[in-house]
Amino acid sequence: MVGNPAPDFALEDLSGRTVRLSSLRGRPVLLNFWATWCPPCLKELPELAGFHRRFQGRWEVVGVDVGEPRERVEAFVRRAGFGWTFLLDSSSRVAEAYLVVGLPTTYFIDAAGVVRARHLGPLTAEQLEYYRRVTEAAAPPKARTTAPFAAPPFAQAAAPAAAAAGTPGGPRP
Repeated sequence: MVGNPAPDFALEDLSGRTVRLSSLRGRPVLLNFWATWCPPCLKELPELAGFHRRFQGRWEVVGVDVGEPRERVEAFVRRAGFGWTFLLDSSSRVAEAYLVVGLPTTYFIDAAGVVRARHLGPLTAEQLEYYRRVTEAAAPPKARTTAPFAAPPFAQAAAPAAAAAGTPGGPRP
């Protein structure tokens, strides 16, 4: 799926309005599949909230709740005070189309609608920044919102260890 156009879909938001993914083109999209019962999902929500605050107006953050009733999701989001778009995938058909096998799963889609990265599991602030830069660097120059990609500290720290171990990209005997 990475490197290909994101599968389009239409789902209802918490107010009952239908939102189509393709209507968000023109801005990059962080598409996060999650559920209120999922501890790793709950762990990453503060990081997603920080990302939303930092890039509001430049990125669309979309949470897709998988398989839960509207009332449960609505009460959770209202209580937590999250301000990004939440959609309801009560039948899990969109999660299936996106090959979601575990929660949370997050896709990073550029402004042209192309999937640039997929992440399984909870995201840290450093990982969000890394994927943001990858997504923006891959976008056509007109669609970029900030400077191009530079490897984050967590990726840079892995390079010397890989080189010493002789792993891909490192020295070979």
